[in-house]
Amino acid sequence: MGVSTNSNGAQINFEIIQDREQLPRKIFDTIDRLKQNRGFFVFNHENFDTKDDYLVIFSGKRKTGGYSIQVDSVKLTGKTVEVIVSEKVPGDDEITIQALTYPHVITKLEYKVEVENHKVITDQGEELSKLY
Repeated sequence: MGVSTNSNGAQINFEIIQDREQLPRKIFDTIDRLKQNRGFFVFNHENFDTKDDYLVIFSGKRKTGGYSIQVDSVKLTGKTVEVIVSEKVPGDDEITIQALTYPHVITKLEYKVEVENHKVITDQGEELSKLY
C-alpha cells in the first residue's frame, strides 16, 4: 500500500488491486461496461455501498496485447486527488497477441478528509476525462 501526505498533513493511502475478482459485483460489472473507453471512473463508497473508494483508470480498447497502464503517484492537493499514470505500448519489434485488450488499473483509495475532485494525468501531460 502506498501513502501520500499533503502539506497540511492530510494522508491518502492507496493500493493497486491486482485481482478484480475480490471487488464487489457492482464494481466488477461497471468496469466491464466502461473498459472500452479511455478515462477514469470513481466508485464512491457512498454511491456503490463499499467500504472504500476505488478509482479505475482505463486506456481504452487496443487491437493487440502488449499495452499496460500503471499508477506512478497519488497525491492530495487541497480537496483533489491527483493521480499520475504511465502507459506502456508495445515496441515495433515486440511480438504481441492479436486480440482485443482493455488495459486498466484499479486503485483502492483511503482518506480521512473531504475529497471533491479526482484528476488523472499521464506522464506525457494528458489529462484523462472522467467517465460516467
